[in-house]
Amino acid sequence: MIELSSASSSSSFPSMGLVSSPPRSVCSTTNSSNSPNVVVPTRLHKFSCPEMEKLKQKYRIQHTSCFTHLQTLINKNRISKCRECGLHEQCRICLECSLCLCRHHAQHHARICSHPLAIDIKRLFVHCYICRDVQYDSVFERARRKIILFQQNPSNISSSSSMIGGICGLLNLGNTCFMNSVLQAFVHAPVLRDCFLSEKQHHCESNDTNHILNNCIMCQLRRLYHHVHQGQTTNEPFVPSQLLYLIWTHENHLAGFEEQDAQELLMALFNIIHSQNSNDNTNDEKSCSCIIDRFFKGALQSEITCSQCGSVSTKNDLVRDISLQLPFSSSN
Repeated sequence: MIELSSASSSSSFPSMGLVSSPPRSVCSTTNSSNSPNVVVPTRLHKFSCPEMEKLKQKYRIQHTSCFTHLQTLINKNRISKCRECGLHEQCRICLECSLCLCRHHAQHHARICSHPLAIDIKRLFVHCYICRDVQYDSVFERARRKIILFQQNPSNISSSSSMIGGICGLLNLGNTCFMNSVLQAFVHAPVLRDCFLSEKQHHCESNDTNHILNNCIMCQLRRLYHHVHQGQTTNEPFVPSQLLYLIWTHENHLAGFEEQDAQELLMALFNIIHSQNSNDNTNDEKSCSCIIDRFFKGALQSEITCSQCGSVSTKNDLVRDISLQLPFSSSN
């Protein structure tokens, strides 16, 4: 986080993907009254599993070796059943000792043997029993997609097709390219992807499926992420019609198929996510831990100096976006 201050105003804003929560403690240095204050965070939270990093360093796992390792484990356990109880469903393979176990015995094995990482044979996702969540590591993700491609039946794949499993496109519903550009930015942001694809991120309390699909912005976005990242070999794009309708119901000024400003829609999307996921037990916006405030919230500091006594009054306003002046070169 970099805080720039002057005699009249200053601003601070966290970089997406580096700061996972509102700024904690910072240290600053001031060169002079005309020089900016550079504020350096004392701690940054990265969305990576420590156990995953230990495993990669221990076995020097890279993209090629990761694919070979996972492919070997899956081939050895192609007819998968739990080593302890013989259960065939929901089996996982320990990445340390290659034991094939059901979910219950895999959890027990992780606790007893300190082997916290296991891969789901069916979905090929790595689960950490310390973090209690699915881990989306870039090395393992590339290997997972490659294995899925290799497991497909060659007879069902056309030799003239150039498509592989991966991210699909978004359908333009008529002058909705401004919305698709925002959704593409969401889909390609690693910290948001990891949150929406995590098992523990969001669960609606309502059992009404229609209510969830029509009213819950988090469920709509999670549906988008799962469809885009599920790795289907299909040319069918994602149709964001339900998401668009939900935005219309909350932001009436955006309703209709006229061209709109992408920045305005982004702020509207932020407001909807914040309003539906903010902590109802407190009115203090500073303590909100919703996904938007965790990644996008910053503070705009305004300073007013009295011309007579020289006293300075400071005010901090919470912001979720900040305007930056882009450099312009006449040669370009």
